[in-house]
Amino acid sequence: MVNELDATNAFDPAITDSKGETGLRRYYGALMLVRDPAPAWDIFTKNVDALMEPYQPFGPLYLSQYTPELFWRAVPLDDMDAWIKQKVPADMAPQLSHGMESARFKRSEQTLMQKAADAAVAAKMPSAQ
Repeated sequence: MVNELDATNAFDPAITDSKGETGLRRYYGALMLVRDPAPAWDIFTKNVDALMEPYQPFGPLYLSQYTPELFWRAVPLDDMDAWIKQKVPADMAPQLSHGMESARFKRSEQTLMQKAADAAVAAKMPSAQ
């Protein structure tokens, strides 16, 4: 489990590990370990160019297709879609569409699971008389 201090340190691109590698290699993965996705999204968006640099020429693909799957809980999906469109070439539209579809599916799945959990808890609770 990562606590806040560990997560903050993991996000610092200036920190090097015992092998002498910068934090950027760990940075992207560490974002996924944070419980609250909003700060992770904020850190991601502020550092996206440095984060994607090692993955070029595939950075636009990762941004368009996989970012929505990872950060679907962090921000409204329309805001995410607009932000990603500003960062990737227009010809990445099919990949962005696929990524946003995955995010919408995860969001609807979460809603259904919450309803099912609420119904299960309500069924176990003694009725008030």
